[in-house]
Amino acid sequence: VVVEDWELPGPFQEVQKRTGMSRDEMLKTLNCGIGYAVIAPEKNLAGIAATAKKLGHKAFRIGYLAECTGEPRVLNVKE
Repeated sequence: VVVEDWELPGPFQEVQKRTGMSRDEMLKTLNCGIGYAVIAPEKNLAGIAATAKKLGHKAFRIGYLAECTGEPRVLNVKE
């Protein structure tokens, strides 16, 4: 998950402020405002974002799939 690409919505910022949860813990525990996830080839990103905007939504690239060895996991990474 590339967390720098989107800002936590206000209600989630308030939860973080009141609970003292770290950003990592917030991402593990709550959806943090991510309502839907579309998994698609990178080349389709602009079209997906344009369609979302036309429908009144915001779209963000929040991560990518990568081949792994061993146990699958989610990483919070900076690119």
